[in-house]
Amino acid sequence: MKKHLMKLLLCAALFSCEERFNPILERLEEENYIINGYINQSLTDPYIVTIQQTKSGGVPTPIFGALVEVVDEDGNREQFFEQDIGTYVSKMDIVKGRPGTSYYLEVKMNNGDMFRSKSDRMPELKVENNMTWRQERITYTSDLGTDVTVPHIVVDLQANNQGTEESYNIWWVLEETFQFNEVDFPDPFGSVPPPCYITQTYGSGAINLFTNTGFTGSTYNVRDIFVRELDESFLAKHIFSTYQHSVSNDYYEYLKSLEALVENSGGLFDTPPGKAVGNFEPIEGTDIAPLGFFSAVLTDTTRIAVYPSEISFKIPNLCEFIAGKPPTEYDSQCRNCEVIPRSTKVQPKFWTSL
Repeated sequence: MKKHLMKLLLCAALFSCEERFNPILERLEEENYIINGYINQSLTDPYIVTIQQTKSGGVPTPIFGALVEVVDEDGNREQFFEQDIGTYVSKMDIVKGRPGTSYYLEVKMNNGDMFRSKSDRMPELKVENNMTWRQERITYTSDLGTDVTVPHIVVDLQANNQGTEESYNIWWVLEETFQFNEVDFPDPFGSVPPPCYITQTYGSGAINLFTNTGFTGSTYNVRDIFVRELDESFLAKHIFSTYQHSVSNDYYEYLKSLEALVENSGGLFDTPPGKAVGNFEPIEGTDIAPLGFFSAVLTDTTRIAVYPSEISFKIPNLCEFIAGKPPTEYDSQCRNCEVIPRSTKVQPKFWTSL
């Protein structure tokens, strides 16, 4: 997987019926608006649009007070409401995501600048995914020049297009969710501290794309889509999730351009050589097109769980209770797992389904 990728700057945009993902935005030196949003086939979770503004290469700031409307191919309109500063969501009372339907977005800023996206059509073909996992010892060279062999869990993905001859484009977003247990200090009541559940985006923002253009066959195999060193996160159930987005040709090309920018950027704060051209056009107040893309995507989720009882390697436990060891000598996350980024003591709703 690629390292040193640019950080995801856009606030979380819900790209599946259950989960959240942050689309990648390039860091730019000039001042401009950044508009990103989507509509999918969900009938329960709102569609989200985020609006930001870059200022002289600094971190983008959210824009409040914008008028945001989604329009379908039949002319039906629905206004988004501002849930948080710069984040606008739809109630889905009028315009709903339907496969095979085209949509565009209109945005009017509070200073009068107005923008409209080109229509984006939601694909109809759903490609079926299946994941399998295996254990593997991987050898790498340490900073000291010594070869070190470390146990890993490796996940492979198989995408089945069911023999269709239709063209399609896939964008896979990867996440992992695991349970983390604090150290269980003895107490008179025998109580056990409740665990934390940690969900993390896998791959440091890498963009995983596939198009069947020029590809023959009904099954596309993606080996090593997850390669995860065995650590204490496998002491309990560990879930790998793949969020598949079937996307239009235009959005696929936009993602490809983002991928090229990410691959050519040296680090988090490096300015990439160029910018990705989105699908927004200026309508009123300015001649400068904003950055970003409004897309219509068909989403699907595939998950696989790895249980500790299935792993033959010894799993390290940094939070194991050791008699006589002072509490202050345990790592901070062993004493309070909520210090781990993206942790919560609320169990994910999909946790018990695997």
